[in-house]
Amino acid sequence: LYEGYFYGIIGNKAMCEFFKCEYDVVCSMGTDCLPATYLKAYCLRNASYPFDWTIQPSFEVKARLVLSGFSGFLEPANVREYPKLPSNTNHVSHIDDGTGTIFLHDFDPGVEAGEMLATVRARYRRRASRLLDAVRGGRRVLFVNFEREQNDTPTERFTAFLADVEKAYPGSRVSLLALKNRPGVYEEEQIASNLMIIRAGFYPPGVEFPGDRDVGRRVFSRIRPAGALRRISYVERGGGSPYVPSGLSPRPLRLS
Repeated sequence: LYEGYFYGIIGNKAMCEFFKCEYDVVCSMGTDCLPATYLKAYCLRNASYPFDWTIQPSFEVKARLVLSGFSGFLEPANVREYPKLPSNTNHVSHIDDGTGTIFLHDFDPGVEAGEMLATVRARYRRRASRLLDAVRGGRRVLFVNFEREQNDTPTERFTAFLADVEKAYPGSRVSLLALKNRPGVYEEEQIASNLMIIRAGFYPPGVEFPGDRDVGRRVFSRIRPAGALRRISYVERGGGSPYVPSGLSPRPLRLS
């Protein structure tokens, strides 16, 4: 029995409806690497998108970027080196002061800053175009947004964002799964057919990246891929995995 359907039956009808939907594209909306890490582990990530491995200051910034077609993103005059974070051991951190976006994994040490910036800008143009093409093309897109306690986006802002996407991109079919770190609880609240909020202990006290894997499994194992995304979603293999149930493993993908 498909786990997402099972949860819907034993819960309420609204929960069942959200997790019964199938998505052509599932992409991270930040705020850090947690959504992309679990999407990759559960083979729900078919390509690279702009928010996968970056840190953003607020949902408002990400909403503005999506709605503006990433206007003003990574302008050379706004990019500077940023103090190295403990989690960033192999790259040189940079920040885009225009949007507050922090890049932990894109700038290689020992490479001239201007040359590296041109490469990074081209990379993110591809990723932004890929995302916008999916939205504009009417594909069923699920954004997964994660935020810690210090960023508590009001429900009305999520609702407004989805309405604004419909206006900006007529014919788009976008849903939002909003994850909020709330240690010690697990609550699901479906606001609309295309908006689910889950409050849970993704990062319990003392637990760092990738957080509580049982909570991650409870959420990400229920997202249903459609079409081409379904065909790459799960492959059988032996052995265990730090993220997925025994017997399932991510298919290696070439993403850029």
